[in-house]
Amino acid sequence: MTSRLLTAALLLAACGGGGARSPICGIALVTAPTLIHEQLKNARAIITDVPRGLPDSLPGRLAAAGDSGIGKVKVSYAEGRKSALALGWEGALFPRHKDAFALLVVDDTSNRVEGVLLYDVPGPDSVVYPLLGHVSTSELSLPLYGVTVDWAGMSNPRCPLLAFPTAKQPS
Repeated sequence: MTSRLLTAALLLAACGGGGARSPICGIALVTAPTLIHEQLKNARAIITDVPRGLPDSLPGRLAAAGDSGIGKVKVSYAEGRKSALALGWEGALFPRHKDAFALLVVDDTSNRVEGVLLYDVPGPDSVVYPLLGHVSTSELSLPLYGVTVDWAGMSNPRCPLLAFPTAKQPS
C-alpha cells in the first residue's frame, strides 16, 4: 500500500463520532477524490468496458465541493447501446468547464459500482483512456472514464464519499 493510500485509510478510519460534520471527515472528503483521481496513473485500475448490471441511478459527488457537491446520476445507455453510458446529473453543483470530466468508481474487490465523481479540472486524453460515456446536464456534457479502487480504504459509512443525497431535516 502506498503512503498516500495509507494516509487516506488512516484519515477515513479516524472518521468517527461526529460523522459528516467532523473535521476528519472533511479532510477525508477532499483526500479520497484526489487519491481516486490518481488511479488514472495505474494502468491496471483503468476500466475499459461499461460494467454490467448498473442500477437506474448512482450516487455522485463533485470532488472537493463538500456536502453541497452531492448529487445523483440517472443511468441510461447512449442510443440504447450497452457499450456507452449516458448519465444524467441531478445535483446542485456541476463542473463549469467544458474540459472537466467524470470517473465511474468501482470497488476493486467486489467489482461493485460505487458511484460517479465529477472533477472540475482538465481531464485525461480520451485518445489514451477508454471513454465509457458521458455525464450531462442540459448545459454541458462531460466525458466519463472509469477506475477501480480499494473502496474500503476510500470511504467510511460514517462519512461516505459517495451516497445518495438525503432530504434536509427541519431545524
